[in-house]
Amino acid sequence: MYNLIISDIHQNLDRLKQILSTEDAKNAKEIIFLGDYFDSFDYDFNTKEMCNFLNKNVDNDRYTFLLGNHDAHYFTKVYQYRCSGWSSQKQSIVDATLDKAFLRKIKPFRYEKIAGKHFLFSHAGLHPSFTPFCFDEMLKGSSGYDIVETEPVKEWFLYKEQEIKDSIFMNEYNTWLGAGKDRGGWETHGGVTWMDWCSLREIEFLNQIVGHSTYSRPQSYNTPQGDINLNLDTNLNHYAKIDLDTAEVEVISIVGK
Repeated sequence: MYNLIISDIHQNLDRLKQILSTEDAKNAKEIIFLGDYFDSFDYDFNTKEMCNFLNKNVDNDRYTFLLGNHDAHYFTKVYQYRCSGWSSQKQSIVDATLDKAFLRKIKPFRYEKIAGKHFLFSHAGLHPSFTPFCFDEMLKGSSGYDIVETEPVKEWFLYKEQEIKDSIFMNEYNTWLGAGKDRGGWETHGGVTWMDWCSLREIEFLNQIVGHSTYSRPQSYNTPQGDINLNLDTNLNHYAKIDLDTAEVEVISIVGK
């Protein structure tokens, strides 16, 4: 049993359909999309079609949709989220076409424990500066932190998820969705929708699978503890499978299929 992970779509619906037609996609328990459904300099004509795909799958229990920086600026009126590719014309299409139920379904990130290992799926990754001082102890399962819940990591992520979603619906700026100073933003490091791959730093005992920064081939490195950090953004030329029994991650090339 495995889950499938698909990175930045950017309205490339032909390639998306090609991936979803594979046996890997058909047999996956769940498919996790890492965000950036909108904005493309090659497929701008697909804005309405992208909305229709999201609307069609808003009730699909097999699909988990995560938020990207190229999505947040269409879903809120927060000017600080604005990034390249946005236009008032596309905004009007999204406003008129996208089902409001999709905003309730979309998540800022996805945390889960797989085969005893901590995994965080997000558009761009979580920088250590956004975590509490005792986070490594929480991940390791050691005592001594100030949180009394039986699953402190899960509880912390659930709290942050709700906080971010509340800020989206209230049109309030949240640092977790902001750009870093290297992108002209306010934060030292970009949040989970904005951090560049080169800025990602390992968090001990946390495996991270992200998109956002485009390369010709997937980028990855393992920590001394064996944790994986993986960037899947290759213009939909690759996707990943994660075995739910072993937590092993396999990267699949779609090129030539």
